[in-house]
Amino acid sequence: MPQAITDLISLFVVGSLILLALKFLTEGAQGLFAPKYRAVPLLTKAEQSAWRALRSYIPPPYTLGLKVRLADIIKPVRNEDGKAGRSALNKVMAKHIDLVVYDPRDFSVVLAIEIDDKSHARRDRQERDAFVDKALETAGIPIERIPLGKGSFRVAQARLTDFFLARADGVGGTP
Repeated sequence: MPQAITDLISLFVVGSLILLALKFLTEGAQGLFAPKYRAVPLLTKAEQSAWRALRSYIPPPYTLGLKVRLADIIKPVRNEDGKAGRSALNKVMAKHIDLVVYDPRDFSVVLAIEIDDKSHARRDRQERDAFVDKALETAGIPIERIPLGKGSFRVAQARLTDFFLARADGVGGTP
């Protein structure tokens, strides 16, 4: 191999080692292997549209919250031996509800709202949705699923109006 090529390879290797050493000195070992992240909006574009439309349908004193972790609004019930079950908690830990309607007087969730885009047609999503629906039902929290599409917010408005009218009548309002 010609000397010029060997010198270039050596220069490249030495330069790379210097850059790695500088990175290590400035960021530590964590910086060498840490995953990189980027900021993303809290809601998808579709969820943002839904939030903007639906918030005007929520009567006072209720508030429309967003991206609530399922484990923050429901907890597993202890079984006969007094254990709540780690596996039951794990099933709800990483799941979120798109929107929740809550009462700011006691911060109780009165309604969960899921915005169902086309991804909810996938089998894995349908299984997840069925689990979430059942978990919320057992906790006594009604859920409203709003499929995205033309006219979906008008349908949502009608359902939310019915829900809150039923609550005002003391019926409890399950959409």
